[in-house]
Amino acid sequence: MLTLRRGQQKAFEPLVEDALVEGIFVFLRQCPDPEVHRLDDAHLRAAIRAGVAQGRAFGLTWQSSLGAFVGLSLVVGPRFHEHPAVRAVLSDESIPQDERIRLLGERLSDEEWEAAAECASERGHAP
Repeated sequence: MLTLRRGQQKAFEPLVEDALVEGIFVFLRQCPDPEVHRLDDAHLRAAIRAGVAQGRAFGLTWQSSLGAFVGLSLVVGPRFHEHPAVRAVLSDESIPQDERIRLLGERLSDEEWEAAAECASERGHAP
């Protein structure tokens, strides 16, 4: 059986992260949302890296949950997670971490989503 030491595992982390970013990039390029297509490839990859880092700060680990977080950061705004209703769900320790992003759709009202977008806009969301 092959066993990798921690140092060896660490050497693969950038490759794994690059593959994650590229997977999300390919998925997003297939989406029709204009917020995704207004960015050139380099800026979209940078936004994905930033979104993945922020999603990881909330404990997200699955590619699907990180991809959803990135998608929301592009469509709603890069700081959508700062809205109190969003933050409450993303920080709810009674919910498994990777399930939290899915529950946002169930728990937030249309008004809260609009407020989250406005919150992101007031804090520097790109036009």
